[in-house]
Amino acid sequence: MAQNVTDSFYDSLSPENVVIPRELTVDWECDVEFYTINNMSKELAEYLDERMVTLDVVAKHCYAQRMQILRMFRDQKLYECLASRVTGATYNSFSQWVEERVPFSHSEVYKAIKAAEKLDGTVPFRELETMQREQIHKLAELPEEVRKDPELRAAAVQGKSRSAITEMAKKKYPDQHLESIWPLKIKWTETVRKDFEEAFRLAHQLDPDMVSPEVYLQSLFTNDLEKMRGQIADAAAALTQEPSDLVM
Repeated sequence: MAQNVTDSFYDSLSPENVVIPRELTVDWECDVEFYTINNMSKELAEYLDERMVTLDVVAKHCYAQRMQILRMFRDQKLYECLASRVTGATYNSFSQWVEERVPFSHSEVYKAIKAAEKLDGTVPFRELETMQREQIHKLAELPEEVRKDPELRAAAVQGKSRSAITEMAKKKYPDQHLESIWPLKIKWTETVRKDFEEAFRLAHQLDPDMVSPEVYLQSLFTNDLEKMRGQIADAAAALTQEPSDLVM
C-alpha cells in the first residue's frame, strides 16, 4: 500500500491535541489513494463496501468516514463494480446498493452526502472525524462563512449540542438571521414511514436541494399553507368579507 497521503488531505488539523487512531485515518486514506491512482475501481469498491458495513456506528470518527464513502460510491458509481448479495447480478443503481449494504435510511444517506459536499473545503476532514453525527449536520446547516469559524468548529469537536452551537453562531453572526431548531417527534406506523422514505427519495431525485426529510416536510406544509390561505381569501371574497375576518 502507499505509504503517504497527499499533504492537502491533512492541510490543517484543529485542535492539534486531537488524537485519532492511526488505523482509522491514515491507513484507510492511504488505501483509498492507492486504489484510486492505480485505477483499481473494483478493488476500491470492495474495500469501501466492506468498510461501510463493518464500521462501528457508535464511534465518533465513523460517521464522517461513512459520509465520504457514500459520496464516492454515488459520484464514482462504484456500485457498478459489485455484485448484489441478493440477486448475484451487478448493482444497477446507487439506491439498490444502499438498500442492501448501508445501515442508514435513504433519507439519511442523501442528507449525509449533502453534508459532505457542503463541508468539503470548509471544515478539515480530520476535524470531522472527531465529531458526532449531530454536530456534523449542524455545521453543514450553517452558512459557509459561519461554519468556517474556529470557535464554532471547536464547539462541534467538543460535542456541544446543536442548540448551543446555534446560539453561539447567532451571537457572533447576528446579520445571518440564524434560527434555533424546534424538535418535533412524529409517530408513524411502519407502512407510513416506508411510504414517506420513498416519497422523500423520489423528491430528492427530482430536486437535489431536497436534502433532508425536514426540508421535504417544510416544502409540503409551506405549499399547503399558501394553498389554504388562498382558499380562505377566495371564500372571503365570495362572501364580500375581509380575509382577516375568517382567519382565526
